[in-house]
Amino acid sequence: MKRELIDDSLWFHHADGSRFYPWIRFSKHHGYSSFWVSDGSNHIADAISVATVAELVQHVFAKGRSVWLCDGGSPGRCGLYRFGARVVQGWGGADEVVGLALAAGAPAPTR
Repeated sequence: MKRELIDDSLWFHHADGSRFYPWIRFSKHHGYSSFWVSDGSNHIADAISVATVAELVQHVFAKGRSVWLCDGGSPGRCGLYRFGARVVQGWGGADEVVGLALAAGAPAPTR
């Protein structure tokens, strides 16, 4: 996993204390790289492509969708996670992302 495939302006706190980041994933099914969200399906064919972090924030916090996340320190730990699930304990982000997330209904960030 190359570093440029992870956007580090928004992160989610895993129950084990590590940070997970939105993952810009290439989909052979859809034919391009993007952030991906889902209503819970693990199949990329069922995923919704999201072009920007602002759109990603809307899908995760306003619409309650799951998002593909990847552990920045361990490229093998990637998967589909829903915010508020047992594994994801909180979130944080760059100042501009925090404002977007709060406007989308996110709880206060845990930094």
